[in-house]
Amino acid sequence: MSDKASQFFYITLHREDDSVKGFSVSSELPNPEEEKADPPAQTPAPADVSPTGSAPSNFKEVFQAFISSIESYRRFIRMTLSLGPVLSAAMASNRIEKFVKAKGTHLSDLSTDGKAVYQLPRICHREFHVHQDEVIAIVEGARHLPEVMTIGLVSAYDAFLGQLLRVVLNLHPEIILTSEKTIKLADLAKFASIDDARSSLIDREIEAVIRSSHQDQFKWMEERFSIPLRTNLTIWPRFVELCERRNLITHTGGVVSAQYLVNCKAHGVDVSKIGLGTKLVVDANYFSEAVAVIYEIGVKLCHVLWRKFAEQDREEADIGLNERCFDLIHARAYGLAESLLIFGTTVLKKHANDKVRRMMIVNLANTVRLQDRKREAKDILEREDWTAVDNEFAICVAAVMGDVAGVVSLMRTIGPKGSLSAESFRSWPVFRGLGSIQQFTAAFEEVFGEPFIAASAVEISQEENATAGADAASAKALLN
Repeated sequence: MSDKASQFFYITLHREDDSVKGFSVSSELPNPEEEKADPPAQTPAPADVSPTGSAPSNFKEVFQAFISSIESYRRFIRMTLSLGPVLSAAMASNRIEKFVKAKGTHLSDLSTDGKAVYQLPRICHREFHVHQDEVIAIVEGARHLPEVMTIGLVSAYDAFLGQLLRVVLNLHPEIILTSEKTIKLADLAKFASIDDARSSLIDREIEAVIRSSHQDQFKWMEERFSIPLRTNLTIWPRFVELCERRNLITHTGGVVSAQYLVNCKAHGVDVSKIGLGTKLVVDANYFSEAVAVIYEIGVKLCHVLWRKFAEQDREEADIGLNERCFDLIHARAYGLAESLLIFGTTVLKKHANDKVRRMMIVNLANTVRLQDRKREAKDILEREDWTAVDNEFAICVAAVMGDVAGVVSLMRTIGPKGSLSAESFRSWPVFRGLGSIQQFTAAFEEVFGEPFIAASAVEISQEENATAGADAASAKALLN
C-alpha cells in the first residue's frame, strides 16, 4: 500500500509547564476527541516492585578513609537517588523531543498548549525505536540505582574491613603467623626478604577472610582477636539482613532464596512475612537505612580494635569518635549519633581523659533532646557532677537542660571576646532551638552588638569561608 497512513507515523509530545513530560506514538493521525476520552500512555515508567591513594597504614587513617567513603553514601548518593528518577525522566523526554523536532513536521492544527503533534516519515521509524529503547534504558536504570548503590555500599565496607585487618595484622603478625603457616620453598625463593614473605601470608589470610560470609568474618575476628564483637550489638540482625539482601541482588536479582531465609533466621532477623521466591524491594528508603547500618557497624568495629591493639592512641581515638558524632548531630543525623555516643560512653569503658568523656555525655544528652526526649536528656546530664567545669562546658549543659537564664548569664560572663564567637551561638547544635526565644536573642544582640539572624548570601564554590571554617574548628575543640 502507498497511502498517506503508511508513509508517516505520528508522535505526540505531552507538555506541562513548558516541558515535555512524556510522549505517545501512533501510525494513525491522532484524533483529538479520542485523546480527550482516553489519554495516551506517556513515557514508559518503571514497573512497581512488589514486596514479598595509598593504603591506610594506621587506625586513624583507616577510620578517616572509611568516614570519607561512607559520608559520600550518606550525603551525596542519597541526593542522587532522590534526583535520579526526575533527571532520568527529563533526559528521556529531552532525547525524544530533539529527535521529533529534527525529523518531523509540527502539526499545529492538532496541537494544543498541553501537547504538540508531529508527523514523521515512516523511514524514521527504525531510528525512533533506537531512541525509544534508550529512553526505556534510562528510566529503568534510575529504578535500579538503589540496588546498584547497595551493592557498592557493602563493597565499600568490605574494602574498609580489609584495610582494618591489615593494620591489625601488621602490628601483630603473630596472630596468624603460627607454626601451621607454611610457604613452599619454591615460593619462598620469589620473595626478596622474610618481611615480604610475611606480608604475603598476611595478604593471603585477609583475602580468605574477606571472601567468607560477613557472619564468618566476625566469628574469625572474635576467635583470633579474643574479643567479643557481637555482644549487645543490637544492629547485628539488620547488618546480616543487608549483607544477605546484597547477595540476593547480585545472584538472584533480589528473589528470596532458601539460603537467605536460613541465614537471616540464624541471626535473629524476622523473616516471617517473607516467602521463598518473593522479590525484595530495594528503594531509596531501604538504602538510607542500609547506610546507617554500615556506618554504625564500621565505626564501632574500628574503635573497638583501635583501642585493643593501639592503646597508646586512645586519646586520639576518643577525640575522633566525638568529632564524628558532633558532625552527625550538626547534620541532624540524630539517631545514628545517639547510637555511636551510647557506644562511646557505655561500651567503651576507658577514656584517655575525663574531658573527652564529658564531651560525649553532653553530645549524647543533646542528640536525645533534639529528638524531643527532654526528660531523658536531663537524666543523662544529672548523672554527672558539673559544678567544677569551665564556663564553656557549663553553658552547653545549661542549653541542653533548657536553662535559658543560665545560658544568658554565662553568655554575658564569657563576653564578645571570649572563647565562643557569635557564630558559635548561631551554629552549635547545643544552642539549636534557642534562636526562637526572645530572652536569648536579646542577650545575644546586647553582648555581640549584632542581630542573631545574620544577613547572608550563599555562593556555590569550592572554596570554604575562612571564618566559618574557624568557627567549626572552635566548635569541635569543645564539643565535637
